[in-house]
Amino acid sequence: MQQCSGCGQTISGTERFCPTCGQQLQRYQDNPSPVINTTIPLIPVHNSRLAIASLICGVMTWILFFIPLLLAIPAVICGHLGHSAVKRGNGAVTGRGIALTGMALGYAHLVLTVLGFCIFVAIVLGANL
Repeated sequence: MQQCSGCGQTISGTERFCPTCGQQLQRYQDNPSPVINTTIPLIPVHNSRLAIASLICGVMTWILFFIPLLLAIPAVICGHLGHSAVKRGNGAVTGRGIALTGMALGYAHLVLTVLGFCIFVAIVLGANL
């Protein structure tokens, strides 16, 4: 049962308008329809390939430590590109942590390589003086 908000008439049917004053009635449902979960992504989510490449290069840089810059620079570059791909992906592309880990491994290896080179040069120049 409904009551018209305009004239107060009690209406028991399924009318859309009040038969007395003609005002549109609000519809009330006893059993509302089920709520559809709209948070389910419609586009399949996948990891950024560049982020994965960055992580692989970053890990391999530390395993193959005797090749200093061969994999550290691609780890950093792929990490930055993968991170920006995740930002642009609007939720369809994941792998932010993977890209950051690959970048961190690459940057750490570059810093240690430069530091080791500076120490090596200082030792060689110090021995010649």
